[in-house]
Amino acid sequence: MKIVFKIKEDDARNPGVIADCTGDNAGDSVGPSADGFETYGVTGVALISFILLAVHTPLAQVQLLVWIFAMRVMMVVASGFSYFLNAAVTKARYQTADHMNYEAPLTTLVWLTSLVSVALTFLASWLLIPTIGGDPTLWWKLSLVITCGTLAGAIIPELVKVFTSTSSRHVREIVTSSREGGASLNILSGFVAGNFSAFWLGMTMMALMAIAFGISTTGLGTLMLAPAVFSFGLVAFGFLGMGPVTIAVDSYGPVTDNAQSVYELLMVDVEIKKDFLARRSSRERQKSLDLASSNAQRTHRPIGHCP
Repeated sequence: MKIVFKIKEDDARNPGVIADCTGDNAGDSVGPSADGFETYGVTGVALISFILLAVHTPLAQVQLLVWIFAMRVMMVVASGFSYFLNAAVTKARYQTADHMNYEAPLTTLVWLTSLVSVALTFLASWLLIPTIGGDPTLWWKLSLVITCGTLAGAIIPELVKVFTSTSSRHVREIVTSSREGGASLNILSGFVAGNFSAFWLGMTMMALMAIAFGISTTGLGTLMLAPAVFSFGLVAFGFLGMGPVTIAVDSYGPVTDNAQSVYELLMVDVEIKKDFLARRSSRERQKSLDLASSNAQRTHRPIGHCP
């Protein structure tokens, strides 16, 4: 299209734009959303199965099942509440501003959701399982395990920003390498930043899971078999509890990445109408000129001509 028809890559008349936008947005937005939803459901089913198989007493099974379902509903409510609260605050703060940092509202949303979820987790646990298994301390221990996962949903984006934000030192280093060095230096800089990013993300998850494992050794064994497995499941449960907000924040990347192409797609109708009207006006103008020319020819006939 670019070579034969001399059309730009992001031109609305280039069908490749439609394929590019569809593929990018499907892969970057719909794909992670579907994967997150699938993991979200599988984790809940796994925990329910574990409770039914590993918990010793039927009463504790019922209490934990009610607690798990209440936690899931509570986290969705917390995500929705935090989203609308953050939207209202952001609108009031930036509606008349000339400049704004687009990453700031997203960061605020993640941390607000995390803090609200943690607070509601402890409150709901205290109300639902204050003395589960005869132990008055298990409610806050289980809440603390879920909190490890909830905090992971807030800490990991911060670590990702360290290596991907436009104001990040690592990003500026890659830009400098691209400007001053060749392709090899650019690739090496990217590898360094990527390896550092994976290292710190892995260390964070390992530390949070170690905390959850330590808590699982402080009394959960009297309530169920393999308490460490249940604790690791609760960490994943808390991490995925912020799924709605995580998906909303992650969608910012694909949308901005494809903003130019999306704009071009939105202008397809405008371009077609403009081109059609231009051609129609050109044809009408040519018809008018032809009509005027024929009238002029009929008006100025040669002398001696008889009709």
